[in-house]
Amino acid sequence: LPICGYAPAPLEREKWDEVYSTLERACRALRIIHGPVKGDFVMTKEGIEVLEVTPRFHGDVTTSNTLPYASGINPVKAYFKFLSSGHLELELLKPQNKPLACWRVICLPPGKIRKISGIRKAMEVNGITKIFLRIREGSTIGGYRNTGEIPGYICAFGQNTLDLESVFRQAFHAMRFEMERSSNGDALESHEELILEIERNGWNPEGFGALLQGNGRRGTPRHGTKTKPRGDRKTPIKSRRV
Repeated sequence: LPICGYAPAPLEREKWDEVYSTLERACRALRIIHGPVKGDFVMTKEGIEVLEVTPRFHGDVTTSNTLPYASGINPVKAYFKFLSSGHLELELLKPQNKPLACWRVICLPPGKIRKISGIRKAMEVNGITKIFLRIREGSTIGGYRNTGEIPGYICAFGQNTLDLESVFRQAFHAMRFEMERSSNGDALESHEELILEIERNGWNPEGFGALLQGNGRRGTPRHGTKTKPRGDRKTPIKSRRV
């Protein structure tokens, strides 16, 4: 059960049970009785609210590159083994005592990307499982209006929250995205500068941070903003097998 990109979710057992119970009731109401299913929920003071229930895997960021590292569960492998043999291997769906895992959004300042470097170096950081990029040299970064405009994602695991944050920090510092300044000269020049800007202003780096908005100027950071993938096509740079 992930929350805000983190898996496993830091919730009490009774909350886990409540989420799973809500998902089961939603599936029965929709007559979803076979195959994989995923759900998105919001926890409010009034209780759990259902955003989405759909008969598919959650997406490659979570299903293949976060969940297996956080729990030992490999739903994709279990599903395809079932399709090929008719036998469900419950061991593949049995949670194990694994490290904490998480994904973060790669956010860039507005402008045109002049050069991308350091991706392989970032992948060599111990704990990084995969880096997805939807952009290339020459791509233009504008405002962030939907998840399809997110430049990329990075997935990692660590022994605890501090360890995981250290892994992300090393990887983000290894990557460089050199940007051409916008016509009004107010865009940051590199991904590293964006990190420093977040630190200088004391912004919350959750979800990798302040999503920059608008027309090439620095936007107002959305503190603690998390953006979830919607199954859009991503270009994998490199991956490590589970």
